[in-house]
Amino acid sequence: MSDDLWRSEMDWQVQDGVLIPAGIPVCWMRRPSNDVNVACIYETENGWRVSTTDERATEESIREYGDRDAAIEDFLSRVDGFVRYQELRKRRRGQR
Repeated sequence: MSDDLWRSEMDWQVQDGVLIPAGIPVCWMRRPSNDVNVACIYETENGWRVSTTDERATEESIREYGDRDAAIEDFLSRVDGFVRYQELRKRRRGQR
């Protein structure tokens, strides 16, 4: 599969919600702006940036990548972390 075709397929899947579970907000291919507690990935002049935001919408845990595939892998790993966190919160609420 060509790299451009793979990219457009990946973009479509994320934008359509296929790869990101429902209810998990993300900043996909855009710089965060007042987005709290989200995983982010976007292109910079030097490559790709992956980060998360905190409750104040401040970017943290910033990693820079020259390779888009590595950046997407990190991004999806962070989304998975948000999913696990949400699941743990639901379980704790159910135990009370």
